[in-house]
Amino acid sequence: MKLLLKKRIYIKTYLDSENIFFLNYVVYLFFLMLKSSLYSQYIPSIFNKVLYLSVSFFLAMGVLAKDNISKKSAILAVISLFFSGVFLLRLSGRYELIPFFLLLYCGRNIRFEKIARITAIVGVGTLLFVILSSYIGIIPNYVSTTFVDGSLRVRHYIGFRYALYPAGMLFNIISIDLYSHRKDLSWKRCAIWLVMTLFIYKQTDSRLFSIFSIFVIVCFFLLNYGSNKLFENLFIQLIMISSFVICGLISFVVTYKYTKANPFMREMNIFLEQRLRLGKEAFSMYKIKPFGQKIDFIGNGLTADGNEMVGRYNYVDNFYESVLLKFGYIFLIAFIVIATIAAYRCCKKKDYYMLVMLTIFAVHGMIDDMVLYLSYNSLWFVFFSILIPQNDIVDAEDVLRRAFPKRQRKRILGRRIKIKL
Repeated sequence: MKLLLKKRIYIKTYLDSENIFFLNYVVYLFFLMLKSSLYSQYIPSIFNKVLYLSVSFFLAMGVLAKDNISKKSAILAVISLFFSGVFLLRLSGRYELIPFFLLLYCGRNIRFEKIARITAIVGVGTLLFVILSSYIGIIPNYVSTTFVDGSLRVRHYIGFRYALYPAGMLFNIISIDLYSHRKDLSWKRCAIWLVMTLFIYKQTDSRLFSIFSIFVIVCFFLLNYGSNKLFENLFIQLIMISSFVICGLISFVVTYKYTKANPFMREMNIFLEQRLRLGKEAFSMYKIKPFGQKIDFIGNGLTADGNEMVGRYNYVDNFYESVLLKFGYIFLIAFIVIATIAAYRCCKKKDYYMLVMLTIFAVHGMIDDMVLYLSYNSLWFVFFSILIPQNDIVDAEDVLRRAFPKRQRKRILGRRIKIKL
């Protein structure tokens, strides 16, 4: 086999950079999920700051360790730092967003399947750890009771600061785990995730998240054991590719058109748990700016020490509306363009599994803004990787897979020797 390359590429350098990324990512993801739980009261504020700054520092060192960064990658790195600064200014105290774009940048050339599998392992481990901790009494299992349409609604937080948090995390874990195992997907795996979804729903009464999780399981099961003909329909493909544009436009139009005098909109607002009313009130109170503004939304969640939030509830759950108000229309337009391009490329490659996930994410964004965080949405890695072609660096495992048999490949990776191509 003859390989023609313009310059020598060192596989060892790539592997070291990848290890740096995963080490920092695992630590970051674990503590990010813990911060959404009532364990956050035991994590000092200074520790959070040092942790996220340290993660950012080591990620930056991993980037500088490479000697094959292209001009496009350098430009992307500058853009990443710029948006990290915008996040830091708009969300004061949310230090977990400092490494956000650096993580996406460093993970842009790592196969998403690998990121997905590690995310699923860390995610489900942390999720079970928090839930078990709440049942044995290490942290509280807060219970809220409210009356909805004349009926009592009981929600267990199972160790988290809000009932939606565990359901949102589980939805992300299920999606990426099924995607990473799409080539060898078994009905047993689907059944296990279905049982866990129903358990979380029973405890938290998170209806919309549970519906999304079940929908993902059913879609992946049908794709694996059924036919792809539905997704090969040009009209269906056009809808799915344009899903972010469509969902964003629907969000703004319906919110602006909302009026309590309209019976249909009034019922829709009740079904969406006041999301239309709260969105319209926010747009009447705040102006739309190119780089957003600092806004302190108050929700139903608990504080770090387990107390209820104080103040008038005004939280905007819609991702498109929340991003527009907090970070501005430049960031929102850039996101929709990138997401649409990602959906188009998935369709072109006939990766219908990922296309389904992106479409569900687009719809999901209409009811929840937590998809901004990596603990709730790992698809950010997919969006970011399309900015730079995957051939920016060579995947070491892919090279070895083509050049050596399986046994030799394992021996080479295990010895961690340096290979020149």
